[in-house]
Amino acid sequence: MNQVTLESNPARSKFFQFAKITLVLIFLVIIAGSVVRMAGAGMGCPDWPMCFGQIVPPTSLDELPENYMEIYPKIKDYPFNAFHTWTEYINRLVGALAGLACLILFIWSFKFIKKDIKVFALAGLVLAGMVFQAWLGAVVVYSVLQPFKITIHMVMALVIVALMLSLIFRENKDKLIPAWRNDVLLKRVSGILLLTVLAQIILGTQVREGVDEVAKLMGELQRPNWIEELSFIKVLHRSFAWIPVLLSIFLVYLNVSRNYKMSSIWFIFGLILAEVLVGIILYYFGMPNWAQPLHMVLSAVLFGACYLLVIRLRNWARY
Repeated sequence: MNQVTLESNPARSKFFQFAKITLVLIFLVIIAGSVVRMAGAGMGCPDWPMCFGQIVPPTSLDELPENYMEIYPKIKDYPFNAFHTWTEYINRLVGALAGLACLILFIWSFKFIKKDIKVFALAGLVLAGMVFQAWLGAVVVYSVLQPFKITIHMVMALVIVALMLSLIFRENKDKLIPAWRNDVLLKRVSGILLLTVLAQIILGTQVREGVDEVAKLMGELQRPNWIEELSFIKVLHRSFAWIPVLLSIFLVYLNVSRNYKMSSIWFIFGLILAEVLVGIILYYFGMPNWAQPLHMVLSAVLFGACYLLVIRLRNWARY
């Protein structure tokens, strides 16, 4: 079939360019959040949206009242640490920048109401998701990093990524080759892979919650021994990883044997191998600091890549 071509629309192109920038900002928020967790800086700012009641947070203990522990009793186990405070504050600034970008994107999307209502609807859902995520961030802080709420916070970030990818996908809705490759097996395996990746991420957040508890009890000096103190969930997380690995290998087989030449499948396969490698380093080499945020960021990128593959196969065939 011939490819459908449309007249060039600079205004539409600029909108989707900005949408891609917004997606990058959202991933930067995820990266910043993973660094906060790695550094144990989640309570660096004990209030929200201010930080110790200040717009610009303190840089030293001298800038706080002597009874600050009484003012913020929930941080009795988190004494002031300027690095933690500014790490959390920068995380919030990046989040605010991403939220502003989502607001601009939503206002801009009003131009699409008549021609492509789904663009407007998706932009609205992204903005609503960011508002909810900001509120959830406050809930996490005031709950003193309650594990279950941290998990919801992470899952919500993935939902926002999925919505953004669905929005960006609309850019080429009329320019792609119609679905001539009706490969049901490929679609089903890709969908199962997406679900297993999501399940693995949720299991990973449970492992991370256990790590946080063990870290409090044992201290940083015992980091190499943390993994030994974790519950059975670590074994489940490690063993379950074989499922996405095998599914991705099968996708590669279909891609090669049927000559589809889909670069997205190779990208997903590479991400999964990278995730496995980092997971091995975490499990067997003393959980180095740098590997924790890398593992989390790779998982978010992997989820996005799998989700994009699924919606592409659902709507169009050739990528």
